[in-house]
Amino acid sequence: MRLRGPIVDVGEPRTAGGADLVELTIRPERGAADPTTVTLWNKWSETAEYAEAGMELLVTDAGEDEFRGETTYETTPDSWVVLEPEFLVDVTAVRSWVQCPRMYYLNKLSGVPLKYPVVKGTVVHEVFGDLLRGRDLDDAIDQRVAEAGLELGALGYDREEVENEVRRNAAAVEGWLQQGTLTEEDTWRSEYTLISPTFGLKGRADALRRGMPVELKTGKNTKREPRFQDKMQAACYALMLEEQGVDADTGTLLYTKNTALERAEETGDLSPAKEFSVGPGLLKFVVRTRNELAAMEFDASIPSGFEADANCQYCFEQDTCMVVSGRLDQESKAGQIGQPLPPEERAYFEGFYQSIEAERRQVHAEYRKLWEQGAQERADDDRALIDLEPIDREAISGGRWRLRARKPDDAVSKLREGDVALASDGDPVQGHAELCRIKSLGTGKAGAEIVVEADEPVDVRRLDVYPSELSVDRMLTALHDGVLTGDPDRKDVLFGRREPEFSGEMREYIDNNEAQNDAVNLATRADDFALVHGPPGTGKTYTIARTVKAMIEQGERVLLSAFTNRAVDNALEAVRDAGVDDEQIARVGTESGIREDMQDLHLKEEGEPGDRIAELKAASLVAATTASCGSRVMREEAFDVALVDEASQLTEPATLAAINLADRFVLVGDHEQLPRSCRPRAARRGPASTGWRRPTAVPRPATAPTAVASTAGRPGSTSRPRCSSACTS
Repeated sequence: MRLRGPIVDVGEPRTAGGADLVELTIRPERGAADPTTVTLWNKWSETAEYAEAGMELLVTDAGEDEFRGETTYETTPDSWVVLEPEFLVDVTAVRSWVQCPRMYYLNKLSGVPLKYPVVKGTVVHEVFGDLLRGRDLDDAIDQRVAEAGLELGALGYDREEVENEVRRNAAAVEGWLQQGTLTEEDTWRSEYTLISPTFGLKGRADALRRGMPVELKTGKNTKREPRFQDKMQAACYALMLEEQGVDADTGTLLYTKNTALERAEETGDLSPAKEFSVGPGLLKFVVRTRNELAAMEFDASIPSGFEADANCQYCFEQDTCMVVSGRLDQESKAGQIGQPLPPEERAYFEGFYQSIEAERRQVHAEYRKLWEQGAQERADDDRALIDLEPIDREAISGGRWRLRARKPDDAVSKLREGDVALASDGDPVQGHAELCRIKSLGTGKAGAEIVVEADEPVDVRRLDVYPSELSVDRMLTALHDGVLTGDPDRKDVLFGRREPEFSGEMREYIDNNEAQNDAVNLATRADDFALVHGPPGTGKTYTIARTVKAMIEQGERVLLSAFTNRAVDNALEAVRDAGVDDEQIARVGTESGIREDMQDLHLKEEGEPGDRIAELKAASLVAATTASCGSRVMREEAFDVALVDEASQLTEPATLAAINLADRFVLVGDHEQLPRSCRPRAARRGPASTGWRRPTAVPRPATAPTAVASTAGRPGSTSRPRCSSACTS
């Protein structure tokens, strides 16, 4: 018996016959049925510690009992109990939570930093996958280090130094693969995507060996057993494999740094491979841990660290944890350092934190459609191309595969060339599915050939839009950078504690349009920020170009940004037309996202580290979408001014991703344009909102944008702005 529905009431834990239990009242059938009682026995009774009314509960293999005409249910030895199964927890989040719930929260806020161990770890993981696919070690290292050229250059590392270190780490992998214990019966899969509708988990296993999860760690571990948090990560993958019918009873951790250790200097077990058994007890602990995390995210609560047994004294995140706790006046097991932010800043942060997490739930809803919607329904929603006919598969460089399929009709979708998509044999969840990069979608007509590239081959019969939490993660990081680590003086202006300032002489930049000339002057003279708005056809793009040119001529480094690649490239075209030298420009982003006639400005990430970072640093103008502004390399860049176009299409946190990087900023947009459709809000599951508030009517010339230096509509202000409040966030 499978029960699923919202919790109505949570009883008090008690014991019966020496066993722990708790009784919950739920409404089965997703709330459509009458309330009924479910008894959770033994370890599942721990659910009562964090379950609450309103959460959804799933119980599998429930036992049924009838007493005095009333039917009740209870867990059995085969039961699984899942809280909030619609919230998809990433496997790496479970790993962080096991170490400390507070660390999980801090990792969400600060994002993945640009640090050498992180970049090196990515390279080693890529080489690991290459070796599993039979690629030559030297070729793999050469390509993967080159692909990380820009990040390595930003960190000050040269290619040879990194190649040597990666080779020492890769020796552990190569040696293990060559061991006699591996036979011809061994089958390998690298970078395997797993999604669990039952357990509310998702992740990407480093590799599978005979169906068993193998996880690669670039650190060292001289103990016989894998670290517990690493075991939990591998066990999560084993649990999802079990759901697919694979008896994954063993996990393996590869600690590659063990091979590079000197045996004369280290003691303990220096073998890189450490296996462990995956039993029912561990798997159920995985689910209970995942439940605790999902319960915390139910109302975007903030963990304090008291939920775990971690010792703060030995935690490398202790100082960060104490600072964040102090700044936001949060309860923390580690304690607090420093003074809290002003109340209006904390309210702003907390409100948008809730909003961004609500946006995350909407992304999870898109994941769920992969299994909740039928294939035809997905196609009708333009989220998938179905009934494809596999044509062939071709092994290409790097041990990857080029896969071709033919469309049976002229169906269209939201899929675009360059997108990361999910290619499958027809079932993207329970079947064989691989993440792929779309190289070509053909003409769109019946019989058109679709070409994708993937790490592993698959008969492509269906291609689905694959949701991503990247934009959500980067908005959260931008909020962190803007409020917690942002310049106090700038925040004084944005939160209305002082007036914005302007300095310098008025100049003539545009001699035939006074309003446009005023706008350029407003932007160039702003010491804090400036806002420029106007309806279509008023010359905003031309004004942007002349503004950027003026700033560069004054010796300033400029960031040009917008929500979409289209808007960035349109503005960049105008800048080129205005006479800015191409050698001064770097276009940051993916090759597939950049317009064909702007490809010559594209900053390549692959290459010699020193050359790649030198090209970026030498650029007086860097153009990138606000999403790209949240990348690891861009977060380390600094600009004199950020100019954001089509700002009315942006949420406030997305805007922060760009303006955080500059000393001052200029935002340009049509304040009467329909705002971007987005879901953030302060209250969980409330109505949608946007970072722009609708302005009052502002008289303006019909032939030029109106430049407005407004102090209204700041974060925390209740007055009606003369332009968008997102501009000033």
